[in-house]
Amino acid sequence: MEEKFEPEEGIKFDRIICNLVLMLTEDPVKMLTSFRQSATEDCLLGLSVWGDKSRNNFHGQISDTIKEMGLEMAPSRSNFHLFKKIEELLDKTGWEIVLNWEQDVPMSYFHSSGAEHYFQFVVNKFTQFS
Repeated sequence: MEEKFEPEEGIKFDRIICNLVLMLTEDPVKMLTSFRQSATEDCLLGLSVWGDKSRNNFHGQISDTIKEMGLEMAPSRSNFHLFKKIEELLDKTGWEIVLNWEQDVPMSYFHSSGAEHYFQFVVNKFTQFS
């Protein structure tokens, strides 16, 4: 499936939040470029990507379970691939005002307390810059 990141003509944003999405797209540069084209000159981009795989037990649960069952997964790119390249991508796509963090998820979303903890973390990050 081809991804389309075409900004709506004439619409500009002063804040863009991209939380735990960029590493899932096939073309992160195209997505960031589209965001830049849709942004005002002084737009703040709030961006998080998955952090180091060793600190993110939640994101590996499905693949670990499949391996434990003795099944094979089709080869694919790791969604942890942007962990060390994010600053380079932001420079390449013209971003200067960025709130960027690696999002570690050492807790489980299967319990409401884990989801609430994560939600409060994100809210606290963005209220620092409001």
